[in-house]
Amino acid sequence: MAPAAGGGALTAGGTYSAAKAWVRTFTEGLAAELRGTGVTATVIAPGLTRTEFHERGGIDISTLPDFAWLEPRQVVSESLADVRRGAVFSTPSRRYKAAAAILRAAPRSAIRAMGSGGMRRKNDDDVSAAASPVADPADTLAM
Repeated sequence: MAPAAGGGALTAGGTYSAAKAWVRTFTEGLAAELRGTGVTATVIAPGLTRTEFHERGGIDISTLPDFAWLEPRQVVSESLADVRRGAVFSTPSRRYKAAAAILRAAPRSAIRAMGSGGMRRKNDDDVSAAASPVADPADTLAM
């Protein structure tokens, strides 16, 4: 499983984002190695799905809008359809596919400024770091 938001595009998640980026990259490499064997590898990037995950992790989701959430049956159904087709990446929602495309095209400095969205651990102090107004020089190299 990987995040729908650009496969690790959100860098403010630190270790979480790094681990999910690794999963996506590993799966892509594994899929290439398995080509022609009849075995496939698919990474699923479902987006926000209504499960007990956030509650059990102590993550406050109260600021996230209802429209952002997917139902588990939809995620499973669309993911399995992608697995059957041999897709390497599965994002089982049009809205998350669109969000991922936008995030992949956005400058990295903008991604960092977005931070980790509306999710926080329920016990975290409300401390936030200000985003730097200085542009990332790497962003200008791609233009």
